[in-house]
Amino acid sequence: MSLSLNILRTLRTLLPSSTPIFGCGGISSATDAIAFAESGATAVQLWTSFAYGGAGAPRRMKDELAAELRKRGLTWMDVVREGQRNAGSSLKKPVEAIPVEEREAIFMEESDALMKETFELKALLQQVGPALDVDHSQVLTDSEAFGGPESGEISKRVESQA
Repeated sequence: MSLSLNILRTLRTLLPSSTPIFGCGGISSATDAIAFAESGATAVQLWTSFAYGGAGAPRRMKDELAAELRKRGLTWMDVVREGQRNAGSSLKKPVEAIPVEEREAIFMEESDALMKETFELKALLQQVGPALDVDHSQVLTDSEAFGGPESGEISKRVESQA
């Protein structure tokens, strides 16, 4: 796991906080997942622990993670932002020092920036698609997928699931 964390820490210093990073490699407990978030991972992926722990492993880890975050009085994104700040991202105060309303506003701003990047990438892919003979009938429209980039709907969905 230390190699995975070192790579993650390096990547986080090189990428803007709006770029999500999925942490993977050696995550088998809530403590491991939090270590990845503290290093700037936006989300974590389970693979080997799922294979060894069985179908109940993700639920067990989610329950452990929720309990630990509740104990700390933080959300997952609070831990991620703190990890990003420690890696040199734009958030310059400790998460605990930021009022909840401001945290939510920061999350909305970051989510909206990420959504904008997503739609720009989609537009580029649609331009390249004809050259690659891609079937666009399977691609959702912006409103079908998220309600449009300006709506903030994706931010609300993500925050409500946190």
